[in-house]
Amino acid sequence: GGQTEYIKNNSSGFYGIDRKIKNYQLFGKVGRSFERNSTSLGIIFGYNQMNMNTAFGLKNYLGNQEYFYSNIIFNTYLKNTSNLFVAGASFIYDDYNETYINESSYRKESVPGVFGQYTYINPEKFTFIAGARIDANSYYGLLVTPRLHIKYNINEKSIIRGSIGKGYRSSNIFTENIATLASARYVYIEEKLDIENAWNYGGNYTRDIYLNEKKISIITLDFYRTDFINQVIADMEFSPQEIHFYNLSGKSYSNSFQAQITLDYIKNVEVLMAYRYNDVKYTLQDELIDKPFVNKHKGLLNISYATKYDKWQVDLTGQYNGQKHLPSTVTNPEEYQYDEKSPAYYIFHAQLTRRFKTIELYAGGENLTNFKQDDPIIASDEPFSNYFDASMVWGPITGRMIYIGLRYNLNNE
Repeated sequence: GGQTEYIKNNSSGFYGIDRKIKNYQLFGKVGRSFERNSTSLGIIFGYNQMNMNTAFGLKNYLGNQEYFYSNIIFNTYLKNTSNLFVAGASFIYDDYNETYINESSYRKESVPGVFGQYTYINPEKFTFIAGARIDANSYYGLLVTPRLHIKYNINEKSIIRGSIGKGYRSSNIFTENIATLASARYVYIEEKLDIENAWNYGGNYTRDIYLNEKKISIITLDFYRTDFINQVIADMEFSPQEIHFYNLSGKSYSNSFQAQITLDYIKNVEVLMAYRYNDVKYTLQDELIDKPFVNKHKGLLNISYATKYDKWQVDLTGQYNGQKHLPSTVTNPEEYQYDEKSPAYYIFHAQLTRRFKTIELYAGGENLTNFKQDDPIIASDEPFSNYFDASMVWGPITGRMIYIGLRYNLNNE
């Protein structure tokens, strides 16, 4: 990738991106079922080795990972099959080494662990799941991860679900911010980065609506929240020419609410409507702000019509994408400044399908209104300047796409 002259001639003086990746994977699983109902023993293992060598203009990134995991899982029941029990042990080895210009990130983890889970099932009313795992991480210490899930059938038409749990995650700062590496931002790792950990909890409500004993719609409401105890912050607000990595100091949370309605009232027509609200904030420089590049509001409308026997099918989809907070560029020259928020925009797709006995013909289009973000790369005319930034993409950068295709069914029955 890069400037046209670089791609054609691979000549110096022009900006280019070259990436070489070698990846080797091995995966296997073996299991045995016993005469006792719901009782089995399984072993799962996998190995992955990846080497990545990338040049972004005059900057180089080297990444190497060697990863191995294995699980032994035993399933059975207690007293009867309404009381299920799962127990097992696991081992993870992760050797991760990254270097980008002036900064390196190295982490070698050996993680033996044990886990267990109890499930109670009353098919007509109630399901209860409680579990926990304990890991002895050689890099971060002892990690305890509990979780709890509940499902309750209020009646034949309504179901409510709830969950709470804790999670841990090791961050890989360069690969997770790969777009930033293609920019002029200078990288600063301000301190030793701790493991990310957070509490997650929330619930779901589902209601089936009937008319004359026919189900005509499904209503689903979801709310989930994540509270971070620690988070690795990628701070792009400090300066348009810098990105700083450090541990969270203050609050960080995510609230997500979604409402969805599926309508099946008119024969051969199905309508799906959904709305999502995201409130995602974290603390930067002692100030709680919106996390960049996250839509607060998002909407979806899909209408699908099929003729008898599904010979013809038409799908129309519209998406609404609300505003996003963008990292500050106020200290850039005026021609290289962005607004603090991206504009809201709509995207439309359509597809027509004709089915025969063994084949399907389809044609359609994506982004039919040809909406594109103007100037997605800051200082694209000066890729070696201090203002060059390819990480400020908030919307589509490719326009309208028309396609046609064919599917062939090998099973003629």
